[in-house]
Amino acid sequence: MVELNKQILLNAGAHYGHLAKKWNPDFKRFLLQKKKFCTINLDKTIRQLVTAGEELKAFAAEGKYILFVGCKQQAKNILKATAQRLGQPYVTERWLGGTFTNFTTIKSLIKKLTDLEEKKKDVSYEKLTKKEKLIWNRKTEKLNILLSGLVGLNRLPAAVVIVDVKKEHIVVKEANAVKVHIVGLVDSDSSPNNIGCAIPCNDDKATAIKVVIDYLASQIEAGQKIWEETKNKKNHPQAQQVKTSLPPKKTPPSQLSTGQTKIKSKINPKETPPKNKTQSPPLKKTTTTPKSKEKKPKLKTKEETK
Repeated sequence: MVELNKQILLNAGAHYGHLAKKWNPDFKRFLLQKKKFCTINLDKTIRQLVTAGEELKAFAAEGKYILFVGCKQQAKNILKATAQRLGQPYVTERWLGGTFTNFTTIKSLIKKLTDLEEKKKDVSYEKLTKKEKLIWNRKTEKLNILLSGLVGLNRLPAAVVIVDVKKEHIVVKEANAVKVHIVGLVDSDSSPNNIGCAIPCNDDKATAIKVVIDYLASQIEAGQKIWEETKNKKNHPQAQQVKTSLPPKKTPPSQLSTGQTKIKSKINPKETPPKNKTQSPPLKKTTTTPKSKEKKPKLKTKEETK
């Protein structure tokens, strides 16, 4: 773990800001004093660095990508060296517009670069003419300059570490559009708004940039160790044996009404149960015919009796 205190930042010159006439009013909350030159409050720098380190550590512990962006001459070599050591993607030459918002085309360009480099090793490359080889090399060199740090990036990163937020304003806009977390070094001439975790620091001095990036890199390394430990636990053979050796779960017996006995059914669910032979046939419905009306005998009249 890299040490972080006020004296180290003072020696690195992290407290120096720009001229007072070039300051940004949004940066007021991070200023210590404003006279001829702006002076950055290093207590707030340390506080923001600690929060940024914890956020990046959490992302690295989940196995997510963290992209390093910085095209300034002072930050190029520092960012490239740390990103390669950590195995993370980086951009140090030029930011291609649409790297986040149009990531599908960037993926196709990365694939094109890898294909060109693989074909260069084949025997067919040696059979090409001198002019064809020259065109081939120009293509690969052009793509290498722009995309060499993004090879292996198959999905959008979880966070971006930006040096000089004012210069890389396109990266900030694209990251906010795609909802990628931003950790940026902010000087007194730039605005800390629209940035996830703004670190107030002198972004023009190489020593100050190195102190900040080294601390963030140490936090990412700690997160990567946690990720490797969790992966090893999942792939451990003992953990797999425990899963297979567990007994099967017993299904609870069906709830029977009172007076009935509990019987375990051994019938296959696919097979239909046999019909009971002693089952009584269904009762036929008897239709009742209406009773016929009895005819009453007619009484004889007096004439008929005579």
